[in-house]
Amino acid sequence: MNNEMTIQQESSRNRDRFSWLGVWDVTKFWWPVLKWEFWILLGYTVLVSVLAVSVEMHILVMLWSLAVTPITYMVMCASSLFGLKSMRERFITLPALNSEKLVFTLLWTFVVVPGISELILNSVFYLHWGEAAYSVLLSTIEIQDNVAAISEGHLTAFKMWSIAMMAGGMITCLYCAEMSRSHNIIKGIGFSILVYCIPSFLIGLMAGLTGFRLGKEGAFDGGVSVEQAMTSLFDTIVIYVNILGVVMLVYFVVMLTLYIKKFAKRQG
Repeated sequence: MNNEMTIQQESSRNRDRFSWLGVWDVTKFWWPVLKWEFWILLGYTVLVSVLAVSVEMHILVMLWSLAVTPITYMVMCASSLFGLKSMRERFITLPALNSEKLVFTLLWTFVVVPGISELILNSVFYLHWGEAAYSVLLSTIEIQDNVAAISEGHLTAFKMWSIAMMAGGMITCLYCAEMSRSHNIIKGIGFSILVYCIPSFLIGLMAGLTGFRLGKEGAFDGGVSVEQAMTSLFDTIVIYVNILGVVMLVYFVVMLTLYIKKFAKRQG
């Protein structure tokens, strides 16, 4: 309540035009709620980054997915707190322009929160290894398996795919958390994880079927080198990755458009 009174007092400027000061006012309104997830994400990311340069590489490769998964879900579901009913009702009457409120929610969801983890992780990896985290881990897997099958094109495709999945999950969480009529936080988290996991499952299924097909065709019985077989496998999977990546990006654009329209309608 004190934050809202302060914002009201500071809102003597022209309220007919968008202002970054207005966005800052909205930030101050939400900060008491959002600061906890901000500091938890920041602290955990720093911890993972420090451990990454403190352990043997083969241990890091084995534990990396387990260590980073909580960061992925924290980033993807950060906007679920916008679904708090007590805050949503006060947010509607907050003396700020709808455009300022919208810009804040989009910046927090798609820039501030993911930017924290990406900046910290990649900064530490660049300082220690001279490469981004994703590149270091994939190249290390290649060296340990003695297979140089992951090309720069494969790497780029998988990176873009991961971004598309995250974007789809994040916009789903934001939309469900703010627009649902009940169980907003649960729906935001649940549906975002579902949107994130289903494409991953499909890619895993396609990869398994592709590997099985290659095996039946004799790709792994000694007729060709392991490197050639793995390259063929990756080339095929990348096709599926690109197709589903485009689907996820289209989904993101559609959901973002719907969110912006409903946000304006709800704010009045």
